[in-house]
Amino acid sequence: TGADTHKFFFVRFMTGIHRRVGEEVRRDEPVTIGVMKEIQRTLEERWNKESKRAMPSRTRLLRLALTGYWFVVGFCTGLRGEEMGLIEFEGTHNSLENLTTPPEGLPTHFSNVIAGPTKGNRLSGSKFAIPCVATTQGNGLQPGLWAMRYCRMLKKAGQKGGYLFPDPLSHYEDMFYSMLEDVQARRKDLIKPNVDIREDYGIHRSLRRGVTSHAINMDIGKALVDAVNRWRSELNSEVARLDMAGSYARLDSIKPAVLRYSEKL
Repeated sequence: TGADTHKFFFVRFMTGIHRRVGEEVRRDEPVTIGVMKEIQRTLEERWNKESKRAMPSRTRLLRLALTGYWFVVGFCTGLRGEEMGLIEFEGTHNSLENLTTPPEGLPTHFSNVIAGPTKGNRLSGSKFAIPCVATTQGNGLQPGLWAMRYCRMLKKAGQKGGYLFPDPLSHYEDMFYSMLEDVQARRKDLIKPNVDIREDYGIHRSLRRGVTSHAINMDIGKALVDAVNRWRSELNSEVARLDMAGSYARLDSIKPAVLRYSEKL
């Protein structure tokens, strides 16, 4: 009946409001490895198509590179949405040299360099790096490729400092949800048609939840998974503290352990 229809949409509307203002606690749906592989495949296809145009659009390529970095690198490092906004440009760009000439004994990799506050001064404050392999062994995700594309495009545009994602988190939400909706439209076996992407997924934790489950399925030790997921906390003895106080020298000493995480995905 008409009354029932109005009631249904009113309840759905109010549920959305309660979720957004924090009155209803919910767990964001995870971005699964199947969805991640489809996202990477789609972005690579679009990148190649745009690159082969007689006059490629820098704006479209930059958007694709940004999306690839957000999803593929975010997944492989287990970062939350708000933590993506802490990645600084300069240190991350400089780490790209390890994609071609890594230190002896280490796989090709790069680092998300996180800018941490020191007396309220974030970019010039303490920093630490979360290393990530160029290509995962388990499913062939290519975080190094998307990091190189995005950072180099920013460098070519004249960026010298600041953040990789300088805008408020809400600025990237449409990119995030649109990509998932695109997967849903083409691959109903990966995201069911009855799933409301913008209600059930979240830019804050959906990537983190997805990679945590996938890492466990790939037999990555729980201690290492917990360590990577809780880099601001005092951690177990297997992996030293990954917090804002860590120096580059100290982080270099635990780099092999952290690289094992992304390498096995």
